[in-house]
Amino acid sequence: MPPDRLPPAVSGLGLLLAAVACGWTVWAIRTSGLVRMFSRPGPRPALVLRGPYRFVRYPCCSGALLLVLGIWLWRPRWIVAVCFCVALGGCLVWVAFQDRRRVARYGEAYQRYQEAVPALAPVRLRRWREDRA
Repeated sequence: MPPDRLPPAVSGLGLLLAAVACGWTVWAIRTSGLVRMFSRPGPRPALVLRGPYRFVRYPCCSGALLLVLGIWLWRPRWIVAVCFCVALGGCLVWVAFQDRRRVARYGEAYQRYQEAVPALAPVRLRRWREDRA
């Protein structure tokens, strides 16, 4: 069973990670046009390849996972670990479902993007450039 509290430096890192995750997610939502899509009816936005979408295909999922991980580092509780596992499973299902839909909708442009940009973690640490599209 993990300790009730980790060292203060680790707890502080957890709070910092949670704050970064919130900022990352807000950046992703603003870049994607989700706010406008729900506030004004009209055509759906085109494929978004800028902002955090240059680094990962699903930055909102990445942000949610980082937020839960940051909370666990701040206050390690078993329920937070369970939440992380549930969120990870949900994100993986979401990625599989959405990738199929986006390939059907955007075709070859999305397939090139999918090959170049990881789904959740920016493991390649290179960003997507729109001139590749």
